[in-house]
Amino acid sequence: MPIFDQDNPFNDFMSHLGDMAMANVAWAVCSLPVVTIGASTSALFDVARAIDEGDDSHVLKRFWSAFTRRIGTTLLIGIIYLAFFGLIAFDMWYTSSSGKGDLNAINYGICIAIGIIGAICSAYVLPLASRSNLPAGGQFKRSAALVAAHPVAALSAFALAAIPCIIAVWMPGGLFFVIFFWGLLFAGCSSWLTAVLMRQQRVFADPLVTVDEAPTAARR
Repeated sequence: MPIFDQDNPFNDFMSHLGDMAMANVAWAVCSLPVVTIGASTSALFDVARAIDEGDDSHVLKRFWSAFTRRIGTTLLIGIIYLAFFGLIAFDMWYTSSSGKGDLNAINYGICIAIGIIGAICSAYVLPLASRSNLPAGGQFKRSAALVAAHPVAALSAFALAAIPCIIAVWMPGGLFFVIFFWGLLFAGCSSWLTAVLMRQQRVFADPLVTVDEAPTAARR
């Protein structure tokens, strides 16, 4: 029967899911210092992209190789993200604690808009960072250009990344739910879906990406 065939779609899906679960746990552990979250997330995306390309061998080895390949650049990217969204969060908290009023409401809305625009414009930074040879600033500039050329995948990636934030902030007990489930599996699933969408929208085939990326042999 087809279900007992090792190459049937269900078995392939479950195998990929197991691989992403392993990479997800590695991501959670490597993100514990917080400042390394950029490097660990870019490595998780690299594993997700490799699995989508049909290469699911040596998942943890690939993750570690991607994590350490350009650790200085990906650390800087992570710090930029933390500083930007930390400042947005502080401004929103300060505005909400300053009382009600039209001016505060406008300022709160501006903070949200800046955060959303920044997140969308940088949607392709971490999914491409581990294979890129560009400096941190160049990767943010390239991401903005790619978003303009491929907006559908960028908006989808933003939506997937926003889900845990929305759950953590507005759902009762949501923070624990996000820490537990995204730490075990959902971050990997989100990165895998993002990689699939980017492939379908031909982001990886864009000349801005193909010209920059290192040879596959150099990443293993």
